[in-house]
Amino acid sequence: MGQKIVMIGATGFIGTALIEMLSVENELVIFSRSKSGNQKADLKNKIRFVSFVDPDDVLTAAIENCKVIINLAGAGIGDKRWSESRKKEILDSRVHTIQQLAGLLQRTKNTVETIIQASAIGYFGFSESLIFTENDKSGEGFLAEIAKRWEEAANELKPFTKRLVVMRLGVVLSDRGGAFSKMIAPFKFFIGGKLGNGRQWLSWIHLEDVQHAVVYFIDNQQCEGVYNLVSPHAVTNAEFAKKVGKRMQKPSIFPTPSFMLKLIFGQMGDELLLKGTHVLPKRLTQAGFIFRFNTMDEALVQLIGK
Repeated sequence: MGQKIVMIGATGFIGTALIEMLSVENELVIFSRSKSGNQKADLKNKIRFVSFVDPDDVLTAAIENCKVIINLAGAGIGDKRWSESRKKEILDSRVHTIQQLAGLLQRTKNTVETIIQASAIGYFGFSESLIFTENDKSGEGFLAEIAKRWEEAANELKPFTKRLVVMRLGVVLSDRGGAFSKMIAPFKFFIGGKLGNGRQWLSWIHLEDVQHAVVYFIDNQQCEGVYNLVSPHAVTNAEFAKKVGKRMQKPSIFPTPSFMLKLIFGQMGDELLLKGTHVLPKRLTQAGFIFRFNTMDEALVQLIGK
């Protein structure tokens, strides 16, 4: 049975995929952080667009009788080099959007059934030897600080919902956007290989599993709290390079030195490319969720082909 769902930060490839899936049976309202003149209501598919800068009566009508809110908003972590101004933008785009949403819900005195809030496994920091579950504390580094403050801000939403679900996303793999095309680009030019020492962990999840996990959270009322959205089987960067090379039938023997990545990308290269975290989806598995793509080999068949 369809319901009214509000989505925030739905312009990226994850949001676009969720819109495609959820619009089949539901009424969608897409919130943007700033006014966009080229967004028009898609009445055929029961989709309309509003902005946080719209008048309160517009926003009240948009959120009225809403059952689910999905908040994905946040500037891209890997889109630009991390200058101090860019780091501030990354943080503010996450925290301020949550504050805007909390303010709107307070003004409209609206309580929704479910709020699904994005976060990231960067919360745990980095380790080559430890394995992290939802029970572990936050780590160190810029990504950990961002995720920690993201989740702290999300607590402001608890008074306005019956249940808050926080999904800590791993690296989302898709042939429709995101990091994957950049990750395999060197292999297309026969210069693929591991990054740095290759021991850094890649905790990943296929886009289709993100889509179905969101639907699972909506449909299962017992789901509440923090969930790691990652495949049960992380791989090291060296393992990933070897598997991609084999699937693409291209060499994977050309490593990229750590100093070069740090020189080009600075702190972003150090945290995003040369460090990683081995994360398990403990709570998601215990809840009974079935992954469509358990292993990297299964995912690469779909992403690259046979």
